[in-house]
Amino acid sequence: MEEPLVSISCITYNHVNYIRECIEGFLIQKTTFAFEVLIHDDASTDGTTKIIKEYEKKYPNIIKPIYESENQWIKGKRGSAFFNYPRAKGKYIALCEGDDFWIDSLKLQKQVTFLEENKDYGLVHTDINYVDKFSNLIQNPVGLHTDIKKKIKNGCIFELYLNSGGFILTATSMFRKSLLDITGVQQWFVYDLWLFMDIARKSKVYYIPEKTASYRRSPDGLMMSNRSFFKIYTPNILLDQIFRFYDKRHATLQYYLDKPFVKKEIIICYTRLLLNVFNGILKDKCKLIIILKHNPIFILKIPYYALYILLNKIVRKK
Repeated sequence: MEEPLVSISCITYNHVNYIRECIEGFLIQKTTFAFEVLIHDDASTDGTTKIIKEYEKKYPNIIKPIYESENQWIKGKRGSAFFNYPRAKGKYIALCEGDDFWIDSLKLQKQVTFLEENKDYGLVHTDINYVDKFSNLIQNPVGLHTDIKKKIKNGCIFELYLNSGGFILTATSMFRKSLLDITGVQQWFVYDLWLFMDIARKSKVYYIPEKTASYRRSPDGLMMSNRSFFKIYTPNILLDQIFRFYDKRHATLQYYLDKPFVKKEIIICYTRLLLNVFNGILKDKCKLIIILKHNPIFILKIPYYALYILLNKIVRKK
């Protein structure tokens, strides 16, 4: 049997109303290569498991699930980092959670073709549709991703993620497995923002302006139902990525190391993180000290950027 070139990673929990549409989006893919679908069902209780088993029986060489008897998320073992990435056989990994779905039968083929022809790019993503919980198209989505297209840039994007927020959407992404750093998996790795920043720090990123997937704006989703998610996890993810930027044990593109404007964005981000010290959000404050030891000049620049950040907040409030 042909080894898969792409491993599709799908995590799901109680997605009985959505998982069939999700899996069908995988199966419609037209490719010149083999792919596998790695599904982690985190002890669903609503009938999701039964649907996955139906597809596993029909497509045993493609659908490769793990069924949990106890929920692993509440135990701290969360997502693809623990259950799908380590068993992925593909050269490339594509992501799609159980409540989202693909709409372009050539999605995988387009992305693989690009990555095969452009060795300096580590991740490729696309445009997306937004749908409600009934899969109805949302014509003018507002809120979380309203200004996403304004941020999109090809090539080196790490510095954009530091202070401008992310624009890579999980269900549209594919990346090189060789760029994964899953040794000693730590808590921030399970979040896609961390993953995309880590890959972007080591390689270029490319955007295909075609809609290949649908993102479900469900009120039941983690990010939709709990906006504190961003306030708690984003600062810690940013801190970890700045720490890795200066830690020689982790690869970083020479481009970033050589560009003064990247260092400026890092100082601004670092200063913003310092302002979070007193609200208890940052979980690993020792990293702040280690980063400062690498860059003692930050001490001279922090007061200026702190004033810059505070003034911007005041202007935005007005």
